[in-house]
Amino acid sequence: MKRIRNASIVALLAGLGACTATSGAAADPSAPAAAVTGAAVAPFVGERTEAPLSIVLADAMARRGLSRVIGPEDFVAARAFEPRAAEVRRWAYNAAVDVVVVGRVSSPDAGSAARRVEAVVRSGHSGAALSRYDVTIPQSALPDAPLDRLAAEILSGLGHVAPEPAPLADAPSTRGSQQAPAPRRAGWTPPRYRQWRP
Repeated sequence: MKRIRNASIVALLAGLGACTATSGAAADPSAPAAAVTGAAVAPFVGERTEAPLSIVLADAMARRGLSRVIGPEDFVAARAFEPRAAEVRRWAYNAAVDVVVVGRVSSPDAGSAARRVEAVVRSGHSGAALSRYDVTIPQSALPDAPLDRLAAEILSGLGHVAPEPAPLADAPSTRGSQQAPAPRRAGWTPPRYRQWRP
């Protein structure tokens, strides 16, 4: 009688354990189903056409070892900061990427020459916003170093373990001309940025 009772208890505990493991494996529907291997950067709203910051960010992400990065010159997407989820899913599907980065460039204060860059990482599977970033580039600073730090934060938030970035002079470029981005200039002031997650 004791053996039967003990066997029943063991079977009951095993069943509960199986239920717990199944429920714990449920994935967030807004998150990519697997590790991110591809990303695309859309043209940013408000950026200068002669010096697009979206291209600088895409180049910085490519230097950090992500296997597939599509820059704004090759990515077929509208210049929009809050596109509809259906649009994001369509862009990501056509480009075969896991996430899409959209952004907006503005001035942090009236009359200021500094640039504020807001970037939003959108899931290519659901179209939902995964994370938001806000970076201010000082007036006297080149954008390469601040946007390199932003690229590192974006990839870290996606779970990508990035190696040390390649030197800027030898880095592969996402631009059609394959021209390397400009080298960093000494004396820039590190920006402060904040990250928001839903």
